[in-house]
Amino acid sequence: MKNKGFTLIELLVVIAIIGILASMLLPTLAKAKKKANRMKCANQLGQLQKSVSAFAGDHEQAYPWMMTPDEIFYVYQPVNIEAHNWFLSYDKKTKKYVSHKHKDWSTKDQSWCRGNQAFLVHNAADIRFLFLEPSLRDSLGTGKCFLSPSDPRCAKTNNENVTGIAHNDGRKGADSTGFAGGWGTYFWNSSSFHQNGISYAVHKNGDDLKGSGSITFSTRNNEGSDPGGDGSVKNPMGNLSHNWKKSHRSWKIDGTWAGPGDNKAVVMSGLDKGQGQMAFADGVVQQQDDTQMQAAMVANAKLEGGTAEGAGARPKKTHKKPAEQAKQRAKHPHTNQEVTAGSWH
Repeated sequence: MKNKGFTLIELLVVIAIIGILASMLLPTLAKAKKKANRMKCANQLGQLQKSVSAFAGDHEQAYPWMMTPDEIFYVYQPVNIEAHNWFLSYDKKTKKYVSHKHKDWSTKDQSWCRGNQAFLVHNAADIRFLFLEPSLRDSLGTGKCFLSPSDPRCAKTNNENVTGIAHNDGRKGADSTGFAGGWGTYFWNSSSFHQNGISYAVHKNGDDLKGSGSITFSTRNNEGSDPGGDGSVKNPMGNLSHNWKKSHRSWKIDGTWAGPGDNKAVVMSGLDKGQGQMAFADGVVQQQDDTQMQAAMVANAKLEGGTAEGAGARPKKTHKKPAEQAKQRAKHPHTNQEVTAGSWH
């Protein structure tokens, strides 16, 4: 008996049914992947928080950005010296290693460093620099911790900084990894991890002693405004403001999480408009919408006490006394807040 195959019409019907099923399933699968990546992103924020909590445990409950100028010098100047030695460039003509052409903090003494705003803010409060401290980078492994699975735009630059492929003018592949085994190939006064490879932001007002409600980290998808001059809630230590607006931002108290259609410099393609993540000093990580983000910003601005102004507070260098800071908060309880973030500005 002769076998009968599919007719052309039957075959077209089967193909059409498969196409319809695929069109129904693919959005569901894409949505599930987005949700899973968002969870992984939140977990990575939690790891960043755990690392600075451990650091605070070894430094009188102070995060790096809550240290005094002298403490910042003692903790971070060895990192700058290490970076200087790693970034020595090889002169093929003389066959000798020579110093790089850029400005360099490694040769500066304590008096100069403790009074230099750029030294203080970048080492201790700029996400591109602060995790280069040995105990922090050891707890996190490599700069891959800066890359969110919800932020594929940052993947190429992140890989360049981890593997040692120079993004700008580092050792140009002289080593198989970035500085200190995967922590950047970019040099500006010291080693740094380029902002185009970072998916997260550090909140300069985050305080281990304030605990619940004190914002420490978040995803970078928040436009904010240029830093300074807007009554922002800054670091109570009074030494960590900066005006380079690519990474240093002032986030608005009524801001929103960026998504498709917003400024491409801050959009993370794996997060929809109104979606973001935020970590707090007590270890909590929230997957937020705009309303939750705004409520967290308001609550954070109202927090009192902590490292710089509580009972038994550590020695500090502040622009305003605690009583003046409290008065400022009472007058402007809903002020913008300063961060440093990965950015494509």
